Amino acid sequence: MSFSFELSTEDKRRLAFLRVRDAAFDAITSLWHIRKAEGLSQKAIGEALGRDPAWVSRNLTGPANWTMKTFGEFVEALGGHATITVTAKESMSVGNYDIYSDCDDDTSVVLEPIELTLTRPIGAIVVSLQAPNDSPIVTPKAVAYAG
Repeated sequence: MSFSFELSTEDKRRLAFLRVRDAAFDAITSLWHIRKAEGLSQKAIGEALGRDPAWVSRNLTGPANWTMKTFGEFVEALGGHATITVTAKESMSVGNYDIYSDCDDDTSVVLEPIELTLTRPIGAIVVSLQAPNDSPIVTPKAVAYAG
């Protein structure tokens, strides 16, 4: 069974905005974790930006009201360099990656029922593999998808 639907132009714009904003936030928080491990504090970032440490804390928790200015301020305060690349959709290849490509066809894996929670500052993503009647699943290949 397959289905398809088309997003409205406004929904496509909103989705593009959210992807860009979240990519900027992820890049800043990755650099923040490195700088924090090196001893940089939120207070020092606030002083470098002329901002209140509470503002720094709020903005490093989630990108709710981020602008390009906010992104640029954090890049500078964290001693980073930003590069932005925009690629035409039609030139992007979205291939599948098969972790079992080097395995023999008779290779099997046993999947035990698990639940894994990946947390972000706001909300969570829950991934679970469920086996019928709590018994293990034996399968030639295991596939996980999060989207």
